[in-house]
Amino acid sequence: MSNLVELLQKETSSMNSTLDLGCGTGRFTKRVDIKNYLGVDVFLPYLNELKETHNVVKCDIAQLYIFLDKSFDCVMAIDVVEHLKKNDAVFLIKEMERIARKKVIIFTPERFLSQTPYESGMLPSEYQKHLSGFNLEELEFLGYKLIEKLPGDNIHERKFYSLFMVKNL
Repeated sequence: MSNLVELLQKETSSMNSTLDLGCGTGRFTKRVDIKNYLGVDVFLPYLNELKETHNVVKCDIAQLYIFLDKSFDCVMAIDVVEHLKKNDAVFLIKEMERIARKKVIIFTPERFLSQTPYESGMLPSEYQKHLSGFNLEELEFLGYKLIEKLPGDNIHERKFYSLFMVKNL
C-alpha cells in the first residue's frame, strides 16, 4: 500500500504546473517535489506557514474565476471537499476541471466523517469543520478513478478510509 506523499509524487511528477486548492500548511505537499506549485487557501495563518517554502495566494472558492481555463496541468484538493457544503464541493470540483489541462486529484474521506474545528490536529479554525462527504460511487459518477483507498488517521478512535481519486482530462 502506498502513502499519500508517494501517490502525490507519482501523480504530479510529469506535470509542469500544479494548483493546490485548500493547501493549508502543506503538510503533505511540502514532502513532494512539485514543479511550478501554487498553493491556495482562504485561511491566512496556514498560508503564512507555507509561504516560507512555496508560492501561495489567499483565495476563496467564490474567487476561483481569477484562474484562467486550462491554466495549470494539474489541480488538486487534498482533504478539502469535505469542508464544504455538498453543492459548494461540487462547484469546486467543476472549477478544478475548468482550470486543469491534464489532471484533477481529489483526496477525501470516504463518506461523511464528522469533525469539529478542534479535531483536525491543525490550528483550530471554522474551516476545519466537515460539512459534507462523498462516497466512491459519487466520485466515480463524476468521472474520477480510484487510485487507492488509504486508512485515515483515527479521529477519536473512529476508523475510516480516504479515497485518492484522479480524473485525467
